[in-house]
Amino acid sequence: MKVLHLTNYYPPLHQGNTELQCAQFVRTLSAQGHQQRVLTSETPPNTKLKDPEPQVRRVFRLYPSEGRLTFEQIRALEIHNHAQLRENLENFHPEVILIWGAQNLSVSLLHTINSSGIPVVYGFFNRWVDFWLRKDPWLDLWKAGSTVPKPFFTRLLLKLGMKSTVTANIPTDSPRQVSFPNAFFCSRSLASTMQSEGHRIGKSTIIPCALPLAEFPYRAPGTGSLRKLIYIDRINDGKDTLTAIKALKELRSMGHTRYTLQIYGRADRHYEKTLHEYIRKSQVSGNVSIKPLVEDDIPSLLRGNDIFLSTVKTPEAFPLMAVKAMAVGLPVLSTPSGSNKEVIKDGETGILFTPGKAAELAEKIHALGDDPQRAKEISEKARAEVDKSFEIKNVAARLHEFLLEVRSGKT
Repeated sequence: MKVLHLTNYYPPLHQGNTELQCAQFVRTLSAQGHQQRVLTSETPPNTKLKDPEPQVRRVFRLYPSEGRLTFEQIRALEIHNHAQLRENLENFHPEVILIWGAQNLSVSLLHTINSSGIPVVYGFFNRWVDFWLRKDPWLDLWKAGSTVPKPFFTRLLLKLGMKSTVTANIPTDSPRQVSFPNAFFCSRSLASTMQSEGHRIGKSTIIPCALPLAEFPYRAPGTGSLRKLIYIDRINDGKDTLTAIKALKELRSMGHTRYTLQIYGRADRHYEKTLHEYIRKSQVSGNVSIKPLVEDDIPSLLRGNDIFLSTVKTPEAFPLMAVKAMAVGLPVLSTPSGSNKEVIKDGETGILFTPGKAAELAEKIHALGDDPQRAKEISEKARAEVDKSFEIKNVAARLHEFLLEVRSGKT
C-alpha cells in the first residue's frame, strides 16, 4: 500500500512522542514492503542529519512559534508548501494520506488534503489541533472576527475584491471547518476528550503508542528488598513530581531510610527550584537526585532500578514511559489519571494510587518493596501485556488494517 505521511517534524528532529511514533510506524511498514513517503519540515540551517532515509522529503517551511511575518512572507510560505504538496501528490499517487501533526504548518494544507479525493487519516497522540488550529497566520489574515489586526494590504485586497486572485489554490476556510474524516487515537481517554470538545471526527479507532521491544529487554525484579525508585517524565506541576519526593519523606518518617529516588526529565525551572527547596527542608537530599534525561539512556536507567513511579495528576494521552518500565520488568506505581487506568490493571500489571496522596504512595511502595514475589508476578504480567498490546509489529499491523479499511471505504 502507498501511504503519504505528513508531519511537522521527523526524527532526529522532533518535539516529542508523536514524531517518534511516526518514525517507528513508517520504518516498520516500509520493512514490511509497503511504499511510504514522508513530507516534513526542512532541515534547519547549519544542521546536518546523518543517514537520511530515502522515503523522507524535508520540504515544508514552518511558521515561527514567535514573532510575526509580513503578508508577503506568509503568502510565500503558503505558495511554497502547497506547491510541494501538489508535486508529491502528483508524483507519488498515494492510496492513503496519514496526518501525524501539523503544528506550525498551515491549516490550509489540511483543507487541501481533505478535498483531494484521496482517503485521509489523522493520527492523534496528543491534542495538537487544540494548540494550532486556533492561531494559523494565513487564515488569521482572512477570517471574520479575527483578534489579529489585518495588514493594510489584506484590507486593500478585500476592499478591491481581489482576494480570490491572491489566494488562488490556497484555501482560506476557517480552522473550525477542518474535519477529521478518519482518525485513530492512542487511547480511549484522548478520543473521548476530543470528541466531547466538538471536533468533527468521522470513522475512528484506538491504536496505542508502540515500542520496539528489542530495545527494552526484560529483566525480572531481584529476589531481595526493592529500594531503588525511579521517576522519568517531565518535571512540572501537572506531572506532580513533588509527590514522589514527599513519598520518600514519608518512608523516612516511617523508619525506612534505605529508599532512594532518581528523577530524570526536562524540568520547569521555577518548579524545579521548588523541588530543591523542599528536598533541602525535608532533609532527604542524600536520597534524591534530579538530573536531565538523555533519551538513549532510558533502557539502562530503568534496568538499574527497582520500582517505577508515575505521579501525574493531569490526564495523560498515553503513559508511554510507564509502558517502557513495564517492558523492562519494573513494577509500576501510577495514578489512574487519563489513559493510565486503560494501560495499568490495578494489582495485576501495576499498582494505582490516588493522585497527590504521598502517604498512600509511600505505603504502597513499601508493601511492594518488601514483597519481591508480588513484584515478580506484577512484572511478568506487565511484560506479557506489553508484548501483546504495545509491540511495534503488532500495533503496526492494526494501523495497516485500519488504513486498508479507510482505503476501501468500509464503515
